Amino acid sequence: MALNRRYSRLITVDGIDYRWQVRRNSPCGFCGGGLGASFVVQQVDPQGSLLVVGASHAMSPIASAVVRARVRSALGQGWMPAHPGAPFHLAVDG
Repeated sequence: MALNRRYSRLITVDGIDYRWQVRRNSPCGFCGGGLGASFVVQQVDPQGSLLVVGASHAMSPIASAVVRARVRSALGQGWMPAHPGAPFHLAVDG
């Protein structure tokens, strides 16, 4: 599943291009339940698995520095953005 270019933003992290999109008030079952804010990230080329970053609280506004930090954190935890597969979930508390 590719992110829609119209509703997503382009960001470069360590020389690799990604697209990211905010998903507000989405169900966040992996981060304590309830409604929270989340965003998804996908590498532009090649497109692989999605990174789903969720929080049980509002994360608004989401700055590009936050997106970069979460991408780096997910990469450090084993997210492989160039490989197809199930979405990688990264819960954020605080």
